[in-house]
Amino acid sequence: MPAKPWNYAIVAPKLGIQPRFEWIEQAVGANPWDPDQTPYRVFLSARTIPGWKLERFKKLEYEREGKKQYKKGNFAFTPKLPSSDALSRASKRAHTIEIVPYGATRLRLAVLPRARQ
Repeated sequence: MPAKPWNYAIVAPKLGIQPRFEWIEQAVGANPWDPDQTPYRVFLSARTIPGWKLERFKKLEYEREGKKQYKKGNFAFTPKLPSSDALSRASKRAHTIEIVPYGATRLRLAVLPRARQ
């Protein structure tokens, strides 16, 4: 499970106001897959999206060689992107978040929604 909040939407620029965007490049550490040693870091302005939560399941159903299979456990998946209605309820306060390369995290978001400034 994520150790920190993850349900953020990037703050979109508004006329005359530019949200934070900072790109940092550093030397590759001994383990580039460790989030603390990645060669790139990005800092962005973002707002939390209340109600945008991980989808949790106790049982998964999948097909293997034409047969249905089941696996029990505690599974969590990132949900679909939030609706426009959910984005309109984004927190008023913007936070600065740090994102690192996709392979250096356990929770992987390839696309972040965009909130209005």
